[in-house]
Amino acid sequence: MNILFFIIALIEGYSVMAFELISARILAPTFGSTLHVWGTVIGVTLLCLSIGYYIGGYITNSKPGENQLYIILIASGLLIGFLTLISQPFLLSFKNTGTPLSLVLISLALFSLPNILLGMIPTILINHVGKISHETGGSAGKIYSISTVGGILSCFANGFFIIPHFGLIKPAIFTGLLLGIIPFILLLKQKKPVAMIFLFHLVFISYANKKIQERSGFKLMYKSEGLLGQILVVDFPGYRQQGIMGSDRVLLVNRMGQTWVHKENMNSRWTYGNYIVSLSSVLPPDSKVLLLGLGGGTVAKLLKEQNHFQVDAVELDSRIIQISSTYFNRSEDIQTVVDDARHYIRTCKKKYDLILFDIFKGETPPSHVLTAECFQETQRLLNDGGMVLINFNGFITEKAEGLSFRSLLTTFQSSGFHVKIVPTFEESRQRNTLLIGTNYPYDKNKIKIPLETFYPRINFSSMFFPVEDIDLKDAVLLTDDNPLLEVLNIPAAQQWREDYTKNFTIPFRKKGIPLF
Repeated sequence: MNILFFIIALIEGYSVMAFELISARILAPTFGSTLHVWGTVIGVTLLCLSIGYYIGGYITNSKPGENQLYIILIASGLLIGFLTLISQPFLLSFKNTGTPLSLVLISLALFSLPNILLGMIPTILINHVGKISHETGGSAGKIYSISTVGGILSCFANGFFIIPHFGLIKPAIFTGLLLGIIPFILLLKQKKPVAMIFLFHLVFISYANKKIQERSGFKLMYKSEGLLGQILVVDFPGYRQQGIMGSDRVLLVNRMGQTWVHKENMNSRWTYGNYIVSLSSVLPPDSKVLLLGLGGGTVAKLLKEQNHFQVDAVELDSRIIQISSTYFNRSEDIQTVVDDARHYIRTCKKKYDLILFDIFKGETPPSHVLTAECFQETQRLLNDGGMVLINFNGFITEKAEGLSFRSLLTTFQSSGFHVKIVPTFEESRQRNTLLIGTNYPYDKNKIKIPLETFYPRINFSSMFFPVEDIDLKDAVLLTDDNPLLEVLNIPAAQQWREDYTKNFTIPFRKKGIPLF
């Protein structure tokens, strides 16, 4: 009997970690993968497990039978499997409540009961094993040790294989099945009705979680879950000039746009790429470019075709590199490297004329890359007369939303660059802002491809935003010891996510594209 209880402890440890990873990925399409989200998931998990430990200890004082343990296992398994069914409409009903308190409350509503039940299991197991071995202390050590081993196995299995290959629904159902299968068999032998409830419920969950039929020109081309986020490629109808209907393709990471193109020619629907072409045209043809962050590869394509530059692209997520080639016609002449941007900067032996930071994971800028130390390291890779460009969100002077940009500006200036600011022509909430850094004053008279080439009806006489008009008193210097950019960017990120939820996530779900 000890062996059976130790197997259950292993399964419990596996399930706790699997459920924690699944919980974070369930929140990601609606709330992102920010520190707030991961902190909330970890905090709620630990809180509820501690409650479960306490309740489990209280139950052991009433001398529970083994059937009570089996029922708890089945109940926790059913709840985990059922969660993927109820969480999609539940999360979308709270789509615009991104404050930390609301995130905690939503997480408690979704994840507390399964975690409490999982927390009850080890203490009940310790009681049963202790009765058999007459060594309560030794039993506790063995149970928690085996449970921890299960958690370690789950972390690697789910993080690197199961969730990336099977998404969220199948791993959740599998975890529920794993928790309930042994109790189901044992209770079935005793002809307990709860065993059949588990079987019928499992069949219902599997059927109810089937994908909604895609319709009306919306087609899911690619979908993948992973520790680096959910990735979708979706084709959908898009308006052209004079109201003509065409087809668009979008690349989304955690439901935030990374690339959006006209499907017929793969030209970007966003304007900032053309701004980069124009601003970097002060450099000669055949200039060497380091692009940090590939996305669908539209910026790399523009720099190669319009400026005739040589482009090396660094991308952290290998899935993105494959997607850019398969779904966005990335040229094979664009050299790609799978690496962290900061690590590449530190280890690269090459020199470049243009270094472009275009790095977001969903709506989140990587704090460890956009620091004073990283910009100083970047100087080492820059040829004389070269330039650095940073793509960021469009908020500049807004008190809360613009604080992250002002801090980035302060940090960039502190690294010794001559800095220019160029926001794209849209409103703050829809635009991008480009930071230009050079070792010599930037000479706009050397621009060979003017913006009027792309937008002849727009007057660009004042394309540069006056740096001296920006109040930097509240700005924070971003360093390796003070990497606060992700936290400072939360108000701006929330604005972006609200827009994407309204314009993409909800319409996509109505047309058959599941949340996860």
